Amino acid sequence: MRDIKSIFIFGFIFLLFSCSGKEDIYKIKVASSAPLEEPGSQALLKFTKMVNERSNGRIEAKLYANGTLGNNRDVSEGLLIGTIEMQMASSSPLAVFVPSLNIFEMPFLFENNAHMFAVLDSDIGNQYRSDFEAAGFHLLGYFTFGVRHIMTTNKPLNVITDLNGLKIRTMESKPHLDSFKAFGASPLPMAYSELYTGLETGIIDGAEAANSNYYSKKFYEVAPYWAQIGWLRLVAPVIMSKVFYDGLP
Repeated sequence: MRDIKSIFIFGFIFLLFSCSGKEDIYKIKVASSAPLEEPGSQALLKFTKMVNERSNGRIEAKLYANGTLGNNRDVSEGLLIGTIEMQMASSSPLAVFVPSLNIFEMPFLFENNAHMFAVLDSDIGNQYRSDFEAAGFHLLGYFTFGVRHIMTTNKPLNVITDLNGLKIRTMESKPHLDSFKAFGASPLPMAYSELYTGLETGIIDGAEAANSNYYSKKFYEVAPYWAQIGWLRLVAPVIMSKVFYDGLP
């Protein structure tokens, strides 16, 4: 897939570092909130292996998946002070630092992945480089965390009005909250780590997620109804600490 290949290209960019006359070893902690088995973390794992192999020992990149280094905001703040070097996160939590990313959180914005990456690879996507720089990050490129659908615990969703009154877990994102209110639901922000229990105990009636999330976290055990609505294609910028990037030779 084209989006995966774009991540791999970063490995070739880092090879340039080995041309420096200095023999410093550069260590890169690569953070992902996604579980190791999901596509985003697998792409980053492949990236770290390529970087380590092709830099001839000049770079030591290590993946920390499944939120090992903290939640998305904690990791982003680590990038700002230079304690973490690299992160892949969805545009929703990154919009706290780069508010212009909220446009990518609008429902039904892209027709398909080809449309999404055509936009991200165009002048539109490139315009965000300056926004990230101003916020203290260096934008390397874009990945995706998949198409978002809706799971429910007690009834299937056949028409949009089936969402009326249902408590649906969303990310703590204004565009997400506004979207589900417009759908007729009662959106409820909740930590992702609490989602399974929330579904199991009936605190919420459903949630939105990607296919990979639904299966890797076994949400189907407590939310058997899975409506392939595709309300959002989740853009996942890959960013580097500007402190670290600016210090490279």
